Amino acid sequence: MDLLSHLQHKPSIVNATSFGTLFHFMNIAFALKEDILLTLPSTHPVDEPPNVLSPAIKTFLGASCSLDDANVDLTWSLLKALVWTGNVPNKSGMGVYFIAEIHLFPPYRMCPGPDCSRMKRGHALHKVWQQQVVLFTLANGPCVAKAAHFYCEACKIDYFHNYSLRDRTYYTAVPANIQVAEHVYIERQVIELFIASMASLVVVLDLV
Repeated sequence: MDLLSHLQHKPSIVNATSFGTLFHFMNIAFALKEDILLTLPSTHPVDEPPNVLSPAIKTFLGASCSLDDANVDLTWSLLKALVWTGNVPNKSGMGVYFIAEIHLFPPYRMCPGPDCSRMKRGHALHKVWQQQVVLFTLANGPCVAKAAHFYCEACKIDYFHNYSLRDRTYYTAVPANIQVAEHVYIERQVIELFIASMASLVVVLDLV
């Protein structure tokens, strides 16, 4: 269901909130999705948005969108399904309220270990460390980003953005951004461009 279909169900929100604010709210809420999940019990289904936001998230959204608590609640109830599915019109331009617009989380919210006792109980990974990093991108150069990794207390394994750490196993799927140092990530497009450039240089040197 798109935004206009949602608005048909609750037209009163348009009187209090401009479309620009709605789009801004969706963008910020989408960027905060992983943080919202961390405020929920570990048993909460990761594919379902919460009905109620935590006070901290609500305060942040209210301050960044100039909404009072009541309108934050109303806007969230209207847009939560769109936010949770990622069906957001524009996922950029978060504004000055963000330390980092780019969030680098592991691909798992549940431990993928087949014998994991937390996974069998339906508990999401909830122990998290976050740090500020630099992401080198093709379009925008170096950008400030936030990287996080989860720890499974049952399996004693850390899950990073592109690998798990007990015996440092890289995930099968190559992510769009790859960690090359503790606080440095490089966009895959940049790496592929570098590889192509090096290959071209080798060919040229062979011809000389």
